[in-house]
Amino acid sequence: MPLISFHLFHLRMIPVPTVAGILFFTLIGCGSLSAVVYALPNFLAVNSPVRHGLLVVEGWVSLPSLRMAADTFQQGGYEAIVVSGGPIEGNFCRSGFSTYAERAAYELKQLGIADAQIIVAPAPASAQDRTYRSSVSVRQLLESQGRKVTAFDLFSSGPHTRRSRNLYQLAFGKHVEVGTIAAPPSTYDFSHWWRSSAGVKEVLAEGIAYAWTLCCFEPGKQGSWEEAWGNGRK
Repeated sequence: MPLISFHLFHLRMIPVPTVAGILFFTLIGCGSLSAVVYALPNFLAVNSPVRHGLLVVEGWVSLPSLRMAADTFQQGGYEAIVVSGGPIEGNFCRSGFSTYAERAAYELKQLGIADAQIIVAPAPASAQDRTYRSSVSVRQLLESQGRKVTAFDLFSSGPHTRRSRNLYQLAFGKHVEVGTIAAPPSTYDFSHWWRSSAGVKEVLAEGIAYAWTLCCFEPGKQGSWEEAWGNGRK
């Protein structure tokens, strides 16, 4: 009877890169990283306006961005300007406003936008994604006013813009054309975002958040409880 061979290890040959190989893969890695550094912020801060319909402004954007939004609206082409946003967190702005939408409406009036041209669409506190909850509130308000929306431009800030467009598109549906206007961030140099901690945090965080909305975000059926309040109901 043959003896049974019992081994804990056996020898295998594995390929290892040469010096030239190490240099080659290092160059490939550096090139890929450089491409991401330069391409990612411009990809996220998408500018693709339709220039008609409504101008929807995310109410949490900075005052310089609101000035840009006011200028954009005053250049013409829009029926009205809609300001969105939920409850204000922390010490973001002066007291007296409970939501970002109300704060933005006040600032736009100070910038010369007539009260009759501003539609305020505040969003309630919710377990739903805040941007998506704001988009649902905008849609619901416009529906309650009997407005038939076929197109609008979404005004957001820098790298947040592409994710916002994706969420507003989900809320309004494919039959509505959603354009975008991305205001440059006011707290760092957008063209050299990697040189500041604020730029690195925002660009990378928004890149991850955008990827999450594509692969993992499930808002619930339009008009459902989950769409408005999130999937945390027990």
